[in-house]
Amino acid sequence: MNSLHGLRGRLSISLILLLLALFWTVQAAGETGSEPGGRKVIEGVGGFPLDRDSGSMCLHALLSCLKATGNPSVYYNLVGFSRSAFKFVYDSTEAYEPLRDLYPVDVLRQAAVAEGYPESRWETNRSINTVKSLIKQEIDSGRPVIAPFLKNDAYHGFFVIAGYDYEQEIFYLQGALDLDSGYVSVPIPDYWDGPTASPAGWARNPVFVLGEKKAGLEKKGAHERESVETGIGLYRGGTLEYGTQPGEREYMAAPGPHTARYGIPAFDLLSRDVESAPILIQRDGAEVVNFGLLWRLDAQLGQLDHDRFYGMTYVRGISRYLRFDERMLLTEITENFERTTADVRDLRRIFLNPVPDWCADADDVMRYIERENSIVYWIPDGETMAPGLEALGLDTHNTPWGTVAVLDSPEKRFRAKVLVKSIASREKNSLYVMEDIVEHIGRLKPEDLRPGSE
Repeated sequence: MNSLHGLRGRLSISLILLLLALFWTVQAAGETGSEPGGRKVIEGVGGFPLDRDSGSMCLHALLSCLKATGNPSVYYNLVGFSRSAFKFVYDSTEAYEPLRDLYPVDVLRQAAVAEGYPESRWETNRSINTVKSLIKQEIDSGRPVIAPFLKNDAYHGFFVIAGYDYEQEIFYLQGALDLDSGYVSVPIPDYWDGPTASPAGWARNPVFVLGEKKAGLEKKGAHERESVETGIGLYRGGTLEYGTQPGEREYMAAPGPHTARYGIPAFDLLSRDVESAPILIQRDGAEVVNFGLLWRLDAQLGQLDHDRFYGMTYVRGISRYLRFDERMLLTEITENFERTTADVRDLRRIFLNPVPDWCADADDVMRYIERENSIVYWIPDGETMAPGLEALGLDTHNTPWGTVAVLDSPEKRFRAKVLVKSIASREKNSLYVMEDIVEHIGRLKPEDLRPGSE
């Protein structure tokens, strides 16, 4: 009997150990993944514009995915649903541009959820086999996948993975129209890294998946109200730290950690730069143009222009979820956005003005400059024109980015400062209006739909 009980005990222990081994094997397989095989390509995934930095490029990629799955949207709605319409980030240090576009909201998830994909998400820091299995699952279900930096020569690099061939170990990508025409095949790397345009920051093997589409989950106007609620927080602003991960630091020109500001506080940093940051700096006894300043002004102001421009149309659409007498307040926001885009374009032009190609000689360039009011002029074919410009009394500088003329003055700096203060003032006004109307969006009664009703 004792020997029988001992045998049973040993068998029980062996069974438990076997089950534990099986459990850990399954767990490990879930992370490392078995090598998936096969080939699948989704036809008709469209290219998209090469636009402002990482945030809006990934939204263009999302629009391409939505259209490929038979769920067409419009770009300005994605800008609004993602909260991009209400953001502004400014960093006064020199860093790689996609890093500056990080802000405390997951743009792709917010936009995808509003379009009916509640399971959408970033998957980061997974093993390559796990990522390959995930991509296979999505592609086999007819849903493209978004990933950054899978093609080394792609500027800012957000792509749509439209297919895979695991026998050949390649992905099929669709990208920005200025980069490629049609699908491009790339070898599957052991791992890649890049900006996620979300609080996940810079991550290893980052992919964004849509998951299954669900319909009818929200009342009309709910997503619009939520976007404005989050937008209020983005407008109130704060500080945004980044550059703390190895992958981020590799792309930064200045040592970290970095802290950018977002929302209305960001305009204090911007005002300081436009008022006093030097255009010319000394290096080894020679004057060179401070392109770090010009680059970040052009990039970050360009993003603000983009966000408010598309935000105008999105905000106009919110009016159908408001009472008739509240729509006038909403009009105030769209007018602020419209004037902001105009002022931002003027501000960018003050600091960097590319001389148009129709200027065929030095005399044409001088006539163009005399009627403009900019600080830095980027001169095409500058090496050829430089002697003629020098003869006409215009000093030029040869830089790694081409030939430029610098015509700085206190008057131009003052105009730039006035433009910044004007933009910041309208941003504050838009914040106050959003705070007044946010609770009323999408909460209409039947009598509210009649013009003039109380």
